[in-house]
Amino acid sequence: MINFSKSKTEKIDLTTDEAFAAITLIAMNIDGINHKMEFKIIGMVLDRMKLFKHYNEDSLRKMLKKLHNLLMEKGIETLYYSSISNIPDDLRDTAYAIAIDIIIADGKVVEQEKSFLEMLAKSLKIPVETTNKIIEVMKIRYKG
Repeated sequence: MINFSKSKTEKIDLTTDEAFAAITLIAMNIDGINHKMEFKIIGMVLDRMKLFKHYNEDSLRKMLKKLHNLLMEKGIETLYYSSISNIPDDLRDTAYAIAIDIIIADGKVVEQEKSFLEMLAKSLKIPVETTNKIIEVMKIRYKG
């Protein structure tokens, strides 16, 4: 089970946009393997969201590069907790759903990814009923 230690992490100032996008990058990197499909899904999903409508392709790429650099420099735990605290309540279930979407994009969910999703749901304070609904929809989506 993944168990980040919040007490040992520093705080990074992130905007809501950056925090949301950071969760997608963390989801992509949690298994230690970056799949092209996962990165494509991040771009497609963020591009469709109201939250990112004011970004053009170049500005979105720059933000993702900045977040990737923070991930490499500060570590996954620091970026995770800094992100969680900057995602507003009305986007928490959306962040969780998109994390699942990214994780299952490669066709398999490994134990580390399952553990991350459990931790993410708890950190975002998403009710179990909601997480179960989201998981069910994703199973239906990727059935074929």
